[in-house]
Amino acid sequence: INQIRSLEAVYRDPALLMEFVGLTSAPVDTDKKTDVVDQFGQNRSSMMMVINMVLAVTRRAEAPQDLTLAQAGGFTVPLGGQMIVRNPAGAHVCSILRNLLLLAQTLNKMFNPEVKGKLNPGFAKAFDLLEVDRNNMLGLPGSRSAKNEVVYQVAKLPEPVTRMQNFVTELFENVHHLLSHFCTNIGNEFYHQ
Repeated sequence: INQIRSLEAVYRDPALLMEFVGLTSAPVDTDKKTDVVDQFGQNRSSMMMVINMVLAVTRRAEAPQDLTLAQAGGFTVPLGGQMIVRNPAGAHVCSILRNLLLLAQTLNKMFNPEVKGKLNPGFAKAFDLLEVDRNNMLGLPGSRSAKNEVVYQVAKLPEPVTRMQNFVTELFENVHHLLSHFCTNIGNEFYHQ
């Protein structure tokens, strides 16, 4: 929770976030044969780790189903004359709701043409639809047929661009999945913010 708060300085503005994850710098090919290091890889990794950890907590944390156990564990609160069962993680994750909404807003703003203009030309395709998603929408079974022959040809993106494309897609999707889990799993504490 403290980590996501500490990263707020970089995700409050789309340009700062793009710089933090390396979208404004030239792609770095981290071939194992060379000693080249992607200095922004750790930043991307830290951001994904924080979001994935909170996502895992909101998906899995739940109060006991037995009302007696829930009351004994302190997971019930009176609300409108009724006893409501709270999620044990509710208070903790709701404390960073503002941060998550800010990150979601920043991610959405990154798709603005003016902001996308700040991309390094090497990452021009970083916000494009993933090839696997495109294939799913087109109803294509995959890149090979049952006889293992190539069905269609796809222009392969450089490895650093593919990595960045996967990062942007996963971060965007995971933040929005996380917000949906606030609705379904956190429940009352989320709705009474």
